[in-house]
Amino acid sequence: DELKIEGDSITIRTEPEGKSGSEDSNSVTNKLGSSDSISGVSAGYRTKVDKLGMQITIQYEYSRLQNEYNCENPEDYVFDIHDDDLYQDAKDDDIAGFDILVINPESNKAGRLIELKSSGHDTRTPPVTWNEWKTASEDEIQELFYLYIVGNLRKDINSEPYLREIPNPFQLLNTETRERKEVKKEVKVDVTDFKKEAEIKETSLSTSENTD
Repeated sequence: DELKIEGDSITIRTEPEGKSGSEDSNSVTNKLGSSDSISGVSAGYRTKVDKLGMQITIQYEYSRLQNEYNCENPEDYVFDIHDDDLYQDAKDDDIAGFDILVINPESNKAGRLIELKSSGHDTRTPPVTWNEWKTASEDEIQELFYLYIVGNLRKDINSEPYLREIPNPFQLLNTETRERKEVKKEVKVDVTDFKKEAEIKETSLSTSENTD
């Protein structure tokens, strides 16, 4: 089935929690998602959700490059970093903590480093690996680093799928660091809790394929 990016984009203005004159405590949460702590999902389900999220994001980036840069061959500028050769190059350069590399067609330099989190529901606190967060924190990378959330991918829920762009999440999002049982460190980011004012772009998605 063909994936289509047909929805309108909106800009959500956020403010740090507790700032005078800001919206009530539930308002931003209602716009940006609820807690998504589903446990016990199968590896097959997780793989299917991640694959669909990747397909949607790549198609979205093709469309963005065409609209912003009048790019006629966007597929030449968007790369899944999990490709063996690309991953090894990024690993050698110690910047492997992201999923998608987007080249700016005008400068021919890195335009966006995208860390992608996909969910069947409207996720609020996706976990980010320590390596991903270290990459997001690098001074020379922060302005290029984006956290993309692709949510509501299940077809058995009455909610519209969306893609949300969060620029420079290291500077914008409040976090909680935790140790996992296998002695791996990860960061839980709260995509409704911001450290500073920001504008978050959200695009509704029209797809012919969702996951059960």
